[in-house]
Amino acid sequence: MVINLHIDIIIVNYNSTDYSIQCIGSIYSSFQNIDSNIIVVDNASKDQPARIKRAYPDVDLILNDQNIGFSKAVNIGLRCAESQWVIILNSDTIIFSGFLDYVVPFLNSNQEVAIIGPKILENDGTIQGSARRFPTVLTSLFGRKSPLTKMFPNNPVTKKEFLCFNGNGNKPIEVDWVSGACMIARTKALNDINGFDERFFMYWEDADLCSRLKNAGWKIIYYPLYKVYHHTGKSSNTVPLFSIFHFHRSCYIYFKKHAKWPLSILNPISLMGLSLRCLLVMGLYGFQQLVNKNKRQ
Repeated sequence: MVINLHIDIIIVNYNSTDYSIQCIGSIYSSFQNIDSNIIVVDNASKDQPARIKRAYPDVDLILNDQNIGFSKAVNIGLRCAESQWVIILNSDTIIFSGFLDYVVPFLNSNQEVAIIGPKILENDGTIQGSARRFPTVLTSLFGRKSPLTKMFPNNPVTKKEFLCFNGNGNKPIEVDWVSGACMIARTKALNDINGFDERFFMYWEDADLCSRLKNAGWKIIYYPLYKVYHHTGKSSNTVPLFSIFHFHRSCYIYFKKHAKWPLSILNPISLMGLSLRCLLVMGLYGFQQLVNKNKRQ
């Protein structure tokens, strides 16, 4: 059991207040003997986010008057954090007892590690692709939710792309980046690079953060022995077209920012390709909604 530990926990809430309350409940249940400070940054939710404070009066609830995006909201939380460690959690996650029992000693013993990401499980218990190599051209074909990955889940490209599908399931693995759905981070490391890049409204900010940390000499670790559950997309699903747009926009920002010569000459092509893909995904979503509507009638 971890003792004599103070830790800050940052949760960004957007139209997912019920899930935030559930997430906070799991934190209090799991961290009964840990001095934790929970900071919830709400991005102008329409589902009565003040309920969080009524349910848990000790939580620091920051209410923004507009949706400023995930990166800006986390950075607001980081400016309020005072502990050596900070946990960044999606509002639709559930954690369990023992979560920090070995993670913090590992961080203490490995001062070059900036972030640890646990194993993240989907609702059905399958492993979510939360520990990866940095994006390549193949990422668009073998991404976590791509048709090719769904049809051929054990293909060698996906296994190389998603390192969380490899290994024996209990040893720490150094990776390129881990999902922002759950990060245990060294506050000093995040402050050294000024936190998240606020140009990323949502999506790809975690890959960019880890890339900048690695460039600064820090290590990123996937620790599969410990797990969290993630009810994926409970915020983004409330504004699906908005989310599709920002996924592709952030993908382009990431490519433009990190592509080196000669790949950087492909910036216009990547913009065009991502724009077309965005329109296609939006169209498919609209078609699926129309089909579902007709089925209900």
